[in-house]
Amino acid sequence: MDRRAALNENAVMKAILLAGTLGILAGPAAAQTLDVKTGLWETTRTVESRGIPPLEEGRMTPEQKARVEEMIKRREAEGPRTHASKECLTQEELERAPFAGFEGEAQTCVDSVFEHTASHWRGKSVCTLGARKREIEIDVSALSPEHVKGTVRSKLSGGGRVMTSQGTFTGRWLAADCGRRN
Repeated sequence: MDRRAALNENAVMKAILLAGTLGILAGPAAAQTLDVKTGLWETTRTVESRGIPPLEEGRMTPEQKARVEEMIKRREAEGPRTHASKECLTQEELERAPFAGFEGEAQTCVDSVFEHTASHWRGKSVCTLGARKREIEIDVSALSPEHVKGTVRSKLSGGGRVMTSQGTFTGRWLAADCGRRN
């Protein structure tokens, strides 16, 4: 996979893993942060992707392009993938602006927050870089200060290619101390 396509795919995974689960739960335009505890969280997410993301084919040999496309098709044929991980949520991350960290590579992003309360956050980010576009929609519910759940949908497009992903996630608080990995 070329570097920018990998960065786009990694950004989507980051949205599903951290931002979607924990890292974009507040913002300066919001009156309050989502009512969740800081500390060590365990997240489980299931993601399914379809299509091939935009690739910088001019930087790839035909063999590299064929390998990347084959790898993506194999991954797609496997169906939804479930991953679990542990992340540390700090107060700073909880108060970070929505979709912070997605900008870069001279891209332009427009972020929209549709709903933001102590128990629910829903928003969308649309970023463009040249002819490429990345759209991410996230919906997070705080079931309690120690449990969250939500959904993430994304679309990467450009150069006649489109990759869509959709996922669900749950998160549970484990400990105030991020060093504790029970």
